[in-house]
Amino acid sequence: SGGIFASSATIGLVPENPVMQGSVQILLLLQNDNSFPAINVAYRFYKDELSGEAKFYENVVDIDAGQSQQVSFPWSALTEGAHRVWVEVEYGGDSAVSFFKSFIVSGLANLEVVSQNILPQSGIRENDSVSVSIEVENTGSVAAVDSILYLGIEGQPLLDQSHAIGPLSAGDTTWVNTTFVAPVGGEYTIVILTDVNGSVEEVVESGKEVRITLNVDLEPDFLHSGELTVSTPADSIRGDWQVSGVLMRKHATGISNVSLGFSFPEYSGSPPIIIQPLSITISGEAEEVSQVWSINLTWEMIQDLNEGQQHLLLVEIDPFGLDQVVTSNDIASTYIEVPTAPNVVLDQYAHPSSTSVEAGGDVTWRVSIHNAGDIPVVGRLKIEWEGITSYHNIGQLDAGASYIWSDVLTTISTSAHSANFTATWQSDNGSYDSNSEDSVATGSITATTDLKMEFSSETANLISSNGLAAAIPLNPGTYVYSIELTSSGLGEVTIICEDITGGVISFLPPSYQFNISERGQKVTVECTFQTGDRSSIHLNIRSLEEGVISRSYQKAWSVDLAQGEGFDSADDMMGSMWLFAITAIVFISILIAAVILTRKREEEVDRDIFDYCPACDGELEEEEDKCPHCDFNLKRARKRFHDCESCTENIPSLLENCPYCGAVQDIRSQFKARERKMLISLPDDEADEVEPEVDEDEIVVGTENFDEMAGEFGYDAELYESEWDDKLQAAESEIDEMLERQAVKLAEEEEETKDTEEEGPVAAIPNIESIEAQMAAVNIDEMIGDKSGRRHLADTGDDGKLLDASDAGIRGDIFELTGEEGVMPGEEVVVGMGMQDHRLVGNELPEEALDFSFEDDELTTDVQRRKHILKLKEAIETDAQVGECGACGAEIAVDADECATCGVRFT
Repeated sequence: SGGIFASSATIGLVPENPVMQGSVQILLLLQNDNSFPAINVAYRFYKDELSGEAKFYENVVDIDAGQSQQVSFPWSALTEGAHRVWVEVEYGGDSAVSFFKSFIVSGLANLEVVSQNILPQSGIRENDSVSVSIEVENTGSVAAVDSILYLGIEGQPLLDQSHAIGPLSAGDTTWVNTTFVAPVGGEYTIVILTDVNGSVEEVVESGKEVRITLNVDLEPDFLHSGELTVSTPADSIRGDWQVSGVLMRKHATGISNVSLGFSFPEYSGSPPIIIQPLSITISGEAEEVSQVWSINLTWEMIQDLNEGQQHLLLVEIDPFGLDQVVTSNDIASTYIEVPTAPNVVLDQYAHPSSTSVEAGGDVTWRVSIHNAGDIPVVGRLKIEWEGITSYHNIGQLDAGASYIWSDVLTTISTSAHSANFTATWQSDNGSYDSNSEDSVATGSITATTDLKMEFSSETANLISSNGLAAAIPLNPGTYVYSIELTSSGLGEVTIICEDITGGVISFLPPSYQFNISERGQKVTVECTFQTGDRSSIHLNIRSLEEGVISRSYQKAWSVDLAQGEGFDSADDMMGSMWLFAITAIVFISILIAAVILTRKREEEVDRDIFDYCPACDGELEEEEDKCPHCDFNLKRARKRFHDCESCTENIPSLLENCPYCGAVQDIRSQFKARERKMLISLPDDEADEVEPEVDEDEIVVGTENFDEMAGEFGYDAELYESEWDDKLQAAESEIDEMLERQAVKLAEEEEETKDTEEEGPVAAIPNIESIEAQMAAVNIDEMIGDKSGRRHLADTGDDGKLLDASDAGIRGDIFELTGEEGVMPGEEVVVGMGMQDHRLVGNELPEEALDFSFEDDELTTDVQRRKHILKLKEAIETDAQVGECGACGAEIAVDADECATCGVRFT
């Protein structure tokens, strides 16, 4: 079909002679006579006839050009007789070709038990001979080879039989005749199974066994019911031993007399142990009757048995040969134990909880007690300790049991000494200890008198000046910290409190002197300290005597300088009002000084700070001391420090990144959040309605989208505003630089006089007057002159309300006073990208207006403007070597312990 060749000659069968219930593997060889590969050659197998119902396999195969391919599939569950396998091949759209191959399936033998007979049918008694006749037939279609017939009784493996059966032709039968001895009375099942070894290949291999019920009449039987028991009186060493059991009779009625014999089969000494048999009478009409029996074995009867051992005792029913059908259940056994004399053993070493304690202190002693005998003992311990004898009742200690005695004993507190311990076992009346030499335990410890004090952290308490518990972080003010110490020795000790904040050690009076006369005595120390104007407090409590306190107690707290308002509201309110008044005067003085200074200097100082309020996140245009949005105290906030969560170093709380490890800091979490103030514009007193606010940027710049135009070229519109803020900032920078130079100079002077000062680090405080002190006595009117001599800026077009374009004359006067350069009416202004209509005559664009190039280093980005301290305009002109603070960037002396600008400590 389509160049694919196959025929009945290319069909193979494996095996060639299949048998019924088996399978045959059909092999088909396909030849591709084409010069190209044959893809999807279809072939199909059919059983006995070529029809759709007879098809049992269909598939396709690919055959290379000029090659052959073999395919196969099994035909299972064959039936006996003649069969055909039909094959159909089709390829390439050509007509399908079909052919077949015939084969014969052989039959199998089948051995079956067709009849069986047991004689006698009834009245069978134990040990009777039972005859069995079995007929076996080959019901298969072929002859059966030699085989084995099995005959057995369930539960009686000793009665199993095997009988050989010769070859049997199809339809032939044979008989197997045998006998067996009946077992003990009861109901049994006889099992008969042909071809037990599986030597004959049969049609049916399983489920061919034959089962027959066999009844054997019961006979009287005596047996032991349950286990034997042995009991002795409590605490008895020499008996008696009471042996008890239950004797049962089965399959009999009336009265029966049975004897019980006793023996020790493992005993071989001389003379032999003889125990008289015990006679038991059983009566009753039931199928099963039981009788309890017991016997006392005295020490005289078994005294030859070894002590401290267990001895096997056998109890035998009818030792003289009473007529019984079954004797296999006549013997029961148990063990008789002869105990040894009791002996109490103490571990010779008594164990203390510590080999060295403070004199007068407690020590826990432990003594191990063991009863090495086989009976319980009763007694007590005699304890000798520090010249005192005491007795401790132990009570009963069972055989083989152990006991740990433990008690806390106190040493003598007078002086250092060696304390000896002795424990001795003493038996009570009626109890016995065979060896008193191993009933003593001893031990020794060293008692010392060294005084030791330990802090109890759980007793620590911090109280503010108002008597209430202090909250963390602390507000500025006075605090009392108390803690309790516990003694573990005797002696005198002096304890002091110290303030070690920033490495500067300051004694905090008073000192405490204690005379410890009792161990475990508790004392309390109270330390009073003031926070001052510091961001943290570090407290140290120690003893002046070396070794009394192994490690000084230290405690540190952070102080909330940014938000703390003090404690005594009545006193602090008036102080705060005076402070605000002085601060207002100082700010006005600084403003006037800044105006003067800006007239003298024309240089611009770059502003590098672009900050946000840590309390309300409001934008800060200058280095204000108070947030304009929420009145948050920024001056205190700049002095506040906290410990970095990553490296635990103390850093300013306004830093976004730790200068030691670089970890990002959550500034808002260090301060209490505040809400911004609502700014409400109040109407003018002279006008009923509020004048619309004039956009000054629009007037000066001359265009509404100037910010966008300047931003396209990298410029900031704020650079073109008034220079007033820049000059004020320059003045503040000069003041800060002056203070820093004076601080460095003062540090050098202190270094020169360091040898003449007292020992211990001293905090360096710049010896210069603050701006507040310098401006405290300055009269503003004296500074700016008499009011009558002041010049009043006015303009003919001034409406007295807003400063707008109509007040150009006033703007000119301001330029003249400040020395600034500005734009007057009528002047042509080209700002940045000045857009002029070049179509008009005279409005040609200049070349510089068309030059859009710029230098990168002239740009100021927001990143450069945020979170930096003001750059110093001039280098500090001093011979001293200076370095840079890693926290705020200020210049400081290289040997400084603390930054004068931000207060951070160095190690």
